[in-house]
Amino acid sequence: MKSGWKWILFTGVVLFQWYMLGSWIYREERTISSGVFIKIPCQQVDPKDPFRGTYFNINPIPAQFEYTDSLRFTRGQTVWINYEKDSGDVYTFYSVQPDSETPEMPVYIQSQIKFTFPVYPDSVYSATLEYPFSNLYVNEKAAPDLLEQYNKALSDTTIKVYAGLHVLNGKASLEGLWIGNRRLE
Repeated sequence: MKSGWKWILFTGVVLFQWYMLGSWIYREERTISSGVFIKIPCQQVDPKDPFRGTYFNINPIPAQFEYTDSLRFTRGQTVWINYEKDSGDVYTFYSVQPDSETPEMPVYIQSQIKFTFPVYPDSVYSATLEYPFSNLYVNEKAAPDLLEQYNKALSDTTIKVYAGLHVLNGKASLEGLWIGNRRLE
């Protein structure tokens, strides 16, 4: 009798794990297949994590924003980062607003406020954003060449670096990095 319950419990746990994995894959695939492909400007690189391999640290613009109403944004709050179409598939920052409001633009990413702090004595505050994507892992053998290209592009103000994303209903799936119109591979 007792071993029968163990098998039922074991089967239930296995099915629950498969359900969780399957729903995560479904959400990601839905975002990729039905979402809008956008490229947003990014900055900075952190080339190595000894425990996970070589990656690019994606820091989209804006990394911070300023506001005047100290009660509008708080640390840990979920917000919409609205983007407007610039040209082609390139989008630029438009505004930040609490996720309790309807997004102002059709393309928006759900993010979180990491820190808030006063900037000036004139009631101006600044908030640091934490995006749902932060690292793009790359092949270890190709990493040195890609890193050199990426750093060269970031130090040259005439070249734009973009993070390519699929965005659907505030969820974002990172596809890769672009230097100008060329995908970094």
